[in-house]
Amino acid sequence: MNEYQQAKLAQQRRDTTISRLQLLRQTYSEHLLSFDPHNVRTRALEYGPRFADIAQLPAFRAHVEAGFAAHVDADTFKDELAHLPALAGSFTFRRELALSDKIAQALGCQTWMGILERAVAWFHCAVCAQYVRWPEVLAHLCQRPHYGACPRDASESDCYPYDVAEVGGFHAWSAETLHPIDPEDLVNLRSLIAACGLDPETANADQMDALDMRVTYKRTSARADGSSSAKVVMNWRRAVWYSHRGLVRG
Repeated sequence: MNEYQQAKLAQQRRDTTISRLQLLRQTYSEHLLSFDPHNVRTRALEYGPRFADIAQLPAFRAHVEAGFAAHVDADTFKDELAHLPALAGSFTFRRELALSDKIAQALGCQTWMGILERAVAWFHCAVCAQYVRWPEVLAHLCQRPHYGACPRDASESDCYPYDVAEVGGFHAWSAETLHPIDPEDLVNLRSLIAACGLDPETANADQMDALDMRVTYKRTSARADGSSSAKVVMNWRRAVWYSHRGLVRG
């Protein structure tokens, strides 16, 4: 096979992949609408897998990348989508496991069971520089970058993820830009938890929420009226975002 034939075959394969991905996207959208004709965004949908996540699951990818002779139509994908609840559960569990491992390593814990519920289990997003928690991190927009924000790498051997993103507009969910809470911020947060009367090593987020404590952030900066300081009152979750600026119990 000469170079021209190889290039033509590669283009035909990509055209087939794109066509099947478009069919999968349409079938997936229709599947979701069959359960909710009004297309209401629920917690399950916000935290669950999106098109790019579904398309990269082995069961769907196998159909998309099947040979030219394979018969792939809407019914092919409908049969797989019948198992969507189980697929969504698997999607969530794998991400919970990966994020738990990140936190466990940062805290030096031997077990990850329930670790994401702990009050110190925060993730710093390297893209927007915000702190996020589980499970809200599943809906964090930075974890599904827009197709245009991640140009196709010509040297990348696996182009399938880029094809999926091109069709769906967004890449699949990824924890690549998520990092455990900064060590300095962790020290501040542990001090805050202790000041609230809880053990930083065992306290969970629900316990902190139940206390309904308020934290004062001391801001020092020149103001128009000549004063040089101000206080901002917030709950403990909001305080995590300001932890690197200094916290005191209010």
